[in-house]
Amino acid sequence: MADKKNCRQGKEFENWAQTIKFTPDTYCQPEDEPSVREIINTAVAAHRHVRVQGNGHSWSQFVQTSDSLLWLKEMGLKDLPAAIRVDAAAKTATVPAGIRIRDLIRELRKDKYKLGLKNTGSILKQSIAGAISTGTHGTGIGLGNLATHIIGMKLLTMRNGALTELTLHEGDEFLDAARVSVGALGIITEVTIQCRADYRVELKGYRTSFHDISVQQFIDNLNQNNERVRLWWGGAFADRDDVIVTTMNETQNPQNSSIFDVIREFLDALFQGSQANPVVLTGHYSDLLTVPLLDVKHRECEYAIPVENTADALNAIKRMMDEGDFSTTLPIEVRFVKSDDSFLSPSYKKDVCYIGINTQAHNTEPSSNELYARFEPMMKDLGGRPHWGKHFTLTPQDLNAMYPRYDRFKEIRRELDPHNVFSNTLINYLF
Repeated sequence: MADKKNCRQGKEFENWAQTIKFTPDTYCQPEDEPSVREIINTAVAAHRHVRVQGNGHSWSQFVQTSDSLLWLKEMGLKDLPAAIRVDAAAKTATVPAGIRIRDLIRELRKDKYKLGLKNTGSILKQSIAGAISTGTHGTGIGLGNLATHIIGMKLLTMRNGALTELTLHEGDEFLDAARVSVGALGIITEVTIQCRADYRVELKGYRTSFHDISVQQFIDNLNQNNERVRLWWGGAFADRDDVIVTTMNETQNPQNSSIFDVIREFLDALFQGSQANPVVLTGHYSDLLTVPLLDVKHRECEYAIPVENTADALNAIKRMMDEGDFSTTLPIEVRFVKSDDSFLSPSYKKDVCYIGINTQAHNTEPSSNELYARFEPMMKDLGGRPHWGKHFTLTPQDLNAMYPRYDRFKEIRRELDPHNVFSNTLINYLF
């Protein structure tokens, strides 16, 4: 079995933004579930830890370990079409946890399935398990984050001290805990996703001023009249008061744009589009719901606040930005997500507005640190919860105040991992 574990020493992990680097004792790319089980059992016997990485698109410290790091990149994916089990009548797909979202979308849209995901985030490079575990989301006040698409999963745990595979289904309390769990409950090996018929969207983009979006009624009207809304405010390539509004609604109209048109024409909205005469594109959802920008390395902090506090939050950020003469590398991004039941979801029981600020990836200027230090307390005061995959500063007391099911999550964690195998210093501190 050892040859299938594909473990080695001296392999450095580096995340996409090049802000996290470390070298675990062993770095493993197991090819099958028995290999994962062997790695876990070895760690238990040695009183060591096992962490799992996705595709490295997170900024937070959950991935780090000095013991064993697993990457499920190949597990179950040697024969990709066969790795996806589809129930056409129910519109569900059961897939290996390590599959990249972009590969999943490509397979689902084939003629034999003609299925799609209900929503996507801004990029499609993440693994599906990594994306759900950190609460990754797209936008749409009537649409949940990616974890809400998951109606079942297989989870390898150390339940009551014995290595156990749990098969979780919708309605199971453990599934509500495991959907967004930052890898603290065990290793997800497979997920079942509720899909839908494949679809196209019409994107409209135009430029407006901060004055418009600083009024709650403007925000509410956008959300009431559109399936998906995304706002980009300021950034290094725009005036501080410039805002790009994009709305994305499902359409039956034929596709009129290639991905290259999307990149060119969407950026035209920075200079040409207006509310009366917006840039209009029609295309596949996987092209128009993502962000057509260059691969700009940066750091990011993002908070989900109750949607009714959106205008208050934006105005508070504007005052902070003006007073401190702060700037961001990319635009401040504003998106909207429906409430859900996942214990640690930032949108747990609340429709939310996500606001994300950013700085250069390797910026060590004091003003850069102060930007986050000022931003986070403001968002917490407005009822905010941070995105688990981005920069945040939290204490157990913060979590207890933010999450009504925090104590229950800790109880489940003690049951599923009593030996603390699936942990690191951050998980031990927070949970």
